[in-house]
Amino acid sequence: MSGTTRQQSADDWLLESGIDSVATEEEMRQFMSHTASISSVHEEELVPWTSEEELLVVRPKQDVRKSYSLAVVRPFVLLAVAGVLSFGLIQTWQASSAASRDTGSAKFVV
Repeated sequence: MSGTTRQQSADDWLLESGIDSVATEEEMRQFMSHTASISSVHEEELVPWTSEEELLVVRPKQDVRKSYSLAVVRPFVLLAVAGVLSFGLIQTWQASSAASRDTGSAKFVV
């Protein structure tokens, strides 16, 4: 599958590709000489962007009054919902407790 990877040990890599995974001294010297020649180039030439291309996003200020009004109303809505749920729970509890006390005078049909 394209774009997938799988880990390999150094021995597996050598068996599969025929290339040793450890660099020789000559390869290390070539790498160091190439790196030394690159370091002589000015750093500004290596930077992939310029100062004119800085990303800056200016967003308009949000109206504080809208978010403030929602913040003021939200606790009252939460209190109202909690009150309605509590009222319903208390009514259910009272109805079930009254029904359990009134079993003495009930007639049962068999």
